[in-house]
Amino acid sequence: VSGRLGKTLLELGGNNAVIVHNDADLELATRGILFGAVGTSGQRCTTTRRLFVHEDVAEELTERLIKAYGEVSILNPMDEWWVRPAIVSMPSQTSIVREETFSPILYIMKYKHLEEAVKLNNEVSQGLSSSIFTDSMKTAEQFISAMGSDCGIANVNIGTSGAEIGGAFGGEKETGGGRESGSDSYC
Repeated sequence: VSGRLGKTLLELGGNNAVIVHNDADLELATRGILFGAVGTSGQRCTTTRRLFVHEDVAEELTERLIKAYGEVSILNPMDEWWVRPAIVSMPSQTSIVREETFSPILYIMKYKHLEEAVKLNNEVSQGLSSSIFTDSMKTAEQFISAMGSDCGIANVNIGTSGAEIGGAFGGEKETGGGRESGSDSYC
């Protein structure tokens, strides 16, 4: 590509996170997380893999997700590469959580303060997609600001799975480089 002075977009993976703040619409969050985590069997670079939930709503959201996972239609488990969608409660972001898994495994961790959740979101070497569910404009703006998510895609009240037509797409850190659409692509 460099020989013809072409532009590149390198997509090298993602370890995408969703933050659910204590003021979030939990029904909306459940739907967004479910699709982001299992909608493509965990086989998409923007799949939701890490979930940081405010301790005030963690129990209720976990119950909603378990119920929603129970309604997911599973195809033939005899097929090669079959992995049952799983929710794993983690006490902290361990080394296995920091690694990208290309399967429908969702790691749930609790947090007390938004700054803690944003730090955990940013603590991995990948930086493709991230999301926050909140009803607070202030919290949403903090998340998408320079003090918030360090991912190439930062969503508010939708899941991580989007690479929507016409929307900016591209990652940071070890995820890759370059952008499609959005203001960065016009350079």
